[in-house]
Amino acid sequence: ELLGAGAAATYTMEPGGDFVLSAAAPDGHAGWPVHLRPDASLAGRAMSQARPLVTPDVLAEPALADSDEARALDPASSERAIVVLPLIARERVLGVLEVRGLAGGGFRDEDVAVARTFADQAAVVLENARLHQATERQLRDSQALLAVSEAVSSSLDVTEAFRRATRAVIRALGADTGVTWRIDDEGALLTPLAGYHVPRALLEPDAPVTLPLGHPLVRELAEREAPLWCAESGGDDRFSDMPWLDALPHKSVLLIPLRGGGRLLGAVSVAWT
Repeated sequence: ELLGAGAAATYTMEPGGDFVLSAAAPDGHAGWPVHLRPDASLAGRAMSQARPLVTPDVLAEPALADSDEARALDPASSERAIVVLPLIARERVLGVLEVRGLAGGGFRDEDVAVARTFADQAAVVLENARLHQATERQLRDSQALLAVSEAVSSSLDVTEAFRRATRAVIRALGADTGVTWRIDDEGALLTPLAGYHVPRALLEPDAPVTLPLGHPLVRELAEREAPLWCAESGGDDRFSDMPWLDALPHKSVLLIPLRGGGRLLGAVSVAWT
């Protein structure tokens, strides 16, 4: 409205450098590309130059006509004048603001100056929101770690302590059920130590739910440092032949290796049902 333009969109920069559409007006996301490549878009060019990019007709300039923005335009559209403004706050690249206007009319220098002021203010708002979200996330992570720590130290009984710790992990992740496993004394089997929201029968000493260390999934877990996540565990062959999962409905599974001394000591399995 400040520029009398026809449409505008905000793109945020992803960690990999691509730009992703986050908001658009007046017709929502219609007519705007969802993704912009940094090396093939007006957004990427404006960002690399750290200054506004202005064109009176993006389809009329050979150097710009092959950009992602130009390719997404309807050739019959009259809104082919574009100004792209980098969103930068505290020396951090956040994304770009793109504004479209009528071809040929272009944007005057004073229009670009107004848009740049708005973009600078929008960048500060976006950065403050990002910092707030990061603080909230760090607080939640700290609270989750504290809950797990308190659960482990709240009982002298090992099984009860790990049951409480498992519960704390499940709640922190917003999951439904889980089991903490340990390597048995012979070092041959992964056996359940404690669980949360699992049938008690699965935790009995003679329950047929142990996993040999030779099981493909256990081997994979032993070889990695990071957790193993599967969003569609029900259709993943790696999770077949696992009696404890067969006894529980599950949509997604997270396996967290517990390591010490450079080797696998156990695991925490978390499931969403």
